[in-house]
Amino acid sequence: MFSTFDTLFNYLALYLTMVNIKSASGEMLVSWTGFAILLALFVVSIAVYRRYFFNLSDIPGPFWASVTRLWHVWIILEGKQNVRLKALHREHGPFVRIAPNEVSVCHPDGPTLLLRANLHKGDWYRVTAVPDYRFQNPMSTTNPMEKKTLSKHFTPGYALSQILKRESDINKNIESLLVWVEKYAEGRVPMDLDRFITYTTFDNIGCALFSEPFGFIKAGRDLDGTLRNNVALSRFAAVAGFFIGPLRILINPLNSWLLLLPMGHLYKTTSIAIKKHLSNPKARNDMVTHWLSAQQKSSKLTLRHIEAQANVNVGAGAEPVSSKDIWGDNADEWDPERWLMGDAGKLDKNWIVFSAGYMTCPGRHFAWMQICKVAATLLRNYDISQVDPDNKWRYEANFTALTYSWPVWVEKR
Repeated sequence: MFSTFDTLFNYLALYLTMVNIKSASGEMLVSWTGFAILLALFVVSIAVYRRYFFNLSDIPGPFWASVTRLWHVWIILEGKQNVRLKALHREHGPFVRIAPNEVSVCHPDGPTLLLRANLHKGDWYRVTAVPDYRFQNPMSTTNPMEKKTLSKHFTPGYALSQILKRESDINKNIESLLVWVEKYAEGRVPMDLDRFITYTTFDNIGCALFSEPFGFIKAGRDLDGTLRNNVALSRFAAVAGFFIGPLRILINPLNSWLLLLPMGHLYKTTSIAIKKHLSNPKARNDMVTHWLSAQQKSSKLTLRHIEAQANVNVGAGAEPVSSKDIWGDNADEWDPERWLMGDAGKLDKNWIVFSAGYMTCPGRHFAWMQICKVAATLLRNYDISQVDPDNKWRYEANFTALTYSWPVWVEKR
């Protein structure tokens, strides 16, 4: 089949070369109609090969997913990838083909066989080198051994004991959130809860990384379009990794400097924060301080590595496919009692919200602390209800979960 592709490709090249060559009489030697037919045959041949002869052809899934990556890109940009994949797994079983060379797995043994094995990551992850290829970090590193080596420099900064050193600053940000909640409760006006939780989260990240919040929650608004840019970045990064080859033309140091892409704006935010951190004598007990100390002990850890890791934290820090074999027939439903009634050990093992193995999210302790503090504080002190009970809260599942349209009434208990 590959020889057929080679032959067709050679004919295409020949047509492109000859289509503008004229005979002595001034007539075209090759018609555009012939070229169009050959191009159509080329595309159809690729589609037929991917659908019926590729080594993943026996795995079920949507027809268009088997012939082109664009089907997967579409459901990602639609923001409903998680919903669509769950529906496909209910229809086809534990293995679903979602692209010519990619399979979605929803199987009890999946975490052990895939996430806890030292498999090379796909090229998609290379797009997380933000703002460009010079800024390599553990997430963008596809070789498992190289990823583990680089991660060793950063992991201690994410330790729970280290995170707890910034707890007082995180409490201050939550207090600022409560000031806004009180204001909306007293004024009896709807509050966009999703926005204010995002402001709080980003300021908590600023404190954990740089010993200083960005200032979103005190201002009660986006500053310099930073969060708006992160929305664009989440959508861009979710699909750009599938086309990392052609995108190398766009994702380069010049465009990073010109701020032409969302990654450049993210780098600007973090680089300004790092510069302020380096000139702040009061900065201490934060992640960047810890990493700078590690840099002094290892020549393999550079300032660019630290900048790259900070970019990933700021870009992704502000946000499982369920299996009925593990979670029961009501796997899609909110049922916290399942942890009390069933085998909690089995559930813990397969609860992979923060992934597993060498792919485990390093910031999980920080995320847990925020979830527990913010959720517990709000639910303890306030009654929260939707402005329109019939309108579901909305979100988009791109690179991160983008929440929006969460207007609520808040009333003090």
